[in-house]
Amino acid sequence: MGTPNSPGLIPRITSNLFDSIHNFSTPEDTCTVHISYFEIYNEQVRDLLSATPQQFSPADAKTPATGGLRVRERKDGAVFVEGLNEFQCKGFDDVLAFMKVGNKVVPFFRCYVWVLWTEIDGRFELRLRR
Repeated sequence: MGTPNSPGLIPRITSNLFDSIHNFSTPEDTCTVHISYFEIYNEQVRDLLSATPQQFSPADAKTPATGGLRVRERKDGAVFVEGLNEFQCKGFDDVLAFMKVGNKVVPFFRCYVWVLWTEIDGRFELRLRR
């Protein structure tokens, strides 16, 4: 997310997105922005905006992972996460609030490891709809 003096990429892009929507939208042509935020860890998907976040199975478990959400493919080839929450954002402050909620769910040690290893991946997704 960066700092107040040097905001990160997501806050800058999001701020510009809402500025553009405000400047170029007309009453006949409106846009909405929706957000989802999830984490992939040990081949398991977890919704970071869920009221009750899923727990992951331990990496050394003898049985296959059963926690997390399922990744699906539609008939048209589009890939989606089944059961993933998506919320409408009215402005930049909403996006920051959702980012903070999602970031609180991820334990610090995994955030640190994320920089070092590729087996952890977080996805922050904004959808623009006309």
